[in-house]
Amino acid sequence: MFYDVFSLQRFEYNLKLMTNEKKGKPCQKKG
Repeated sequence: MFYDVFSLQRFEYNLKLMTNEKKGKPCQKKG
């Protein structure tokens, strides 16, 4: 269950990065 939630959050984060790249905005990585 926990792994599924983590994967979902990671997928959403990656999706946001892709959206930012398409919009031409700089990618911000969370440390």
